[in-house]
Amino acid sequence: MAEKKRTVFDIVGDFDALNEVLAETGGDLTDPEVEQIYEQFLAEIKSDFANKADGYARVLADIQGKIDAQKAEVDRLNALIKSNKGKADRLRWLLQTAMIATGYRKVETNLHVFTIAKNGGKQKLDIYDPHKVPSIFSVTRTVTEIDKDRLRASLETGTEIPGAVLMERGESLRIR
Repeated sequence: MAEKKRTVFDIVGDFDALNEVLAETGGDLTDPEVEQIYEQFLAEIKSDFANKADGYARVLADIQGKIDAQKAEVDRLNALIKSNKGKADRLRWLLQTAMIATGYRKVETNLHVFTIAKNGGKQKLDIYDPHKVPSIFSVTRTVTEIDKDRLRASLETGTEIPGAVLMERGESLRIR
């Protein structure tokens, strides 16, 4: 029967168990034999962890490669969508322009019916000179935003500001 692969949690468990044994002995490693066994076991745990970390790095690099390829494919498909949308818009405009130029408001074929019709919804509004529009149609709005950069700078100098605190920076794993 094949030996079960050790997980990173198994290695952490061994490390915890080793520290527990050390705590139970009061940290006394005066016996050279006990100290040698402790150091050998600790070296084995560190080696196992380093090997496991290398394995994680390989898997993470593989996953990141897949993510990069998928992002490239999304970008390629988005460019294709944009190109096809442009082609469709041009063809629609050409057909509409031709129908208007020829005076055809409606054309029926065996497969389709083409009609020139007004768009629905609200009628388009062009405010070509806002200063001439009577003030009765004006509305005053104020928007207040917090200057986060200035606030952060003040907090960094040690100033206490009600309603805001600096948070701890997060941590992330970096693999080189």
